[in-house]
Amino acid sequence: MRRLHAAHFWALLLLVAGCSGASKSSSLTKEIVFKLQGNAEPVQAILELSAAADLTEVTRVFRHGGRYEARQIQHGLHLWFSAQTKGLAVSAVRTIEAHTSLVSTAAVVPEYQLAAHPNDPKYPEQRHHHALEMEEAWGITGGSAEVVIAVVDSGVDMDHLDLRRNQWINEGEICDNEIDDDDNGFVDDCRGYNFADDSGTQLLGGNDHGTHVAGCGKFRRCKIQERD
Repeated sequence: MRRLHAAHFWALLLLVAGCSGASKSSSLTKEIVFKLQGNAEPVQAILELSAAADLTEVTRVFRHGGRYEARQIQHGLHLWFSAQTKGLAVSAVRTIEAHTSLVSTAAVVPEYQLAAHPNDPKYPEQRHHHALEMEEAWGITGGSAEVVIAVVDSGVDMDHLDLRRNQWINEGEICDNEIDDDDNGFVDDCRGYNFADDSGTQLLGGNDHGTHVAGCGKFRRCKIQERD
């Protein structure tokens, strides 16, 4: 069975919340996603909804968690399903939404296109972006300066050309004065902290793998914070 792509699912959550950051939407697919009410019996509910809305390939968005299934149930992840529609997906969503005793929310999964490709000349060689479906995610949002990503890894080269504009700055700290200005227990943690070497200034450390990770996570506008 075809499974809902992670990028599409997070796009759905944005749409349901009414705050989609999509840069460009090409078309609507025949795929829908919906969440059952907490008191609904999944098997019976799926049978009823499939018959009413002419659904096929109904499958859980989050696969069975095995020994961790109890946690998934606790957070309601077992109630999310994706499905294909034989007719118009919009019509199927309306039909499903009418079953208020069974469904809490439903939406059509949109198909996004990347508005602008990265200008890194070595981008075609970076196969991990394709494996992570990053282009689909970038088609939804390029990130925000309000988002801070803490890189918990080995050192990060904060002078790297691609990271200079995306660095989180601790405004409560005066850099390089050897004083814990914001009184948080860490001296000179202006852009992060090297816990391995107990330093707020030597962020590269003995390994630069974190630079690679920071590059993957920075998007176009998110801020990077180093935590070695």
